[in-house]
Amino acid sequence: MTNARTSTVITDDLQPSTLLDLTGWHLEDRGACRDDICVPVAEKERTDATSLAAALNVALVHDDQHGVWAVGPEARTHALASATLPDITLRRADSGAPFSLASLIGRRGVLMAWASW
Repeated sequence: MTNARTSTVITDDLQPSTLLDLTGWHLEDRGACRDDICVPVAEKERTDATSLAAALNVALVHDDQHGVWAVGPEARTHALASATLPDITLRRADSGAPFSLASLIGRRGVLMAWASW
């Protein structure tokens, strides 16, 4: 079966089991799981392909005229593009002098961040 993890797949019948097969997810008691990721899925979302696609952030379009579904790749915006730390320079709180995070490479440290929102 074609994989919708990386490209769009066209199918004429979209059942929840078909969507799971196309995207590589499987249902467990705790939700939909793939690899080491699990997403909570409510009972009603397990029986409706469009609700299941929304819970998994899978792009889904239905063409009524031709009776086909287009299942696209997931749109996980919170995923990291890479694990590489960008070179960020901040101002030290005590002196205002610039401090580069790259100076910590190879050393252990704690980075604390705060936002008002």
